Amino acid sequence: MGRYLIKCDICKKTIRTTNDVEESYAGGTCEHCRYAYQQEKSLAQAMRDGDNKLVKDIERKAKSGTMVRLF
Repeated sequence: MGRYLIKCDICKKTIRTTNDVEESYAGGTCEHCRYAYQQEKSLAQAMRDGDNKLVKDIERKAKSGTMVRLF
């Protein structure tokens, strides 16, 4: 039995290690990419719609190093 890495499907960062091959193969998303994946609108859509609250939230997340959807 070996140790297998579970990597983020989007940014390819290592999330954790496991002994299960199937769990490693399934992959997943890290915490930073999960926000971008669950984001209701992209930054461009929020700006076009004039949703200033969401624009500020997206900009705050981007400045903290979290991945965000731009388009």
